[in-house]
Amino acid sequence: MLVQFYVNRSFDVSPSLRATQGTWVSLDNSHRRVGALIAQGYLSSKPPDAKPKLQPAPPPEPKTNLNYASLESLDALPGIGEARAREIADLRPFESLDEAIEMLPYLAEVEDLLTL
Repeated sequence: MLVQFYVNRSFDVSPSLRATQGTWVSLDNSHRRVGALIAQGYLSSKPPDAKPKLQPAPPPEPKTNLNYASLESLDALPGIGEARAREIADLRPFESLDEAIEMLPYLAEVEDLLTL
């Protein structure tokens, strides 16, 4: 029975069994050498992926809302701690993120993690 194979690497086993890399060939899959060519990586049933599969980007971390976040959430932000979390809570509500950063300059370091 003739089966189509993709040629991963060129080979020249005999005048009746030769092929060039990147082509498709029809071969009798009962031929004794076809199994060896498959096992050695010369032939496959489909071409290899042309592009490596990219891993999806991790989802962005949720932003912390300065006006509504709990003290625990504020404390968990890098470089904030308990004392700064209380200071932020005492100064709420903020009209804008720029206003919060102007009042509390250390927030600029975690600005990408904040929202209002």
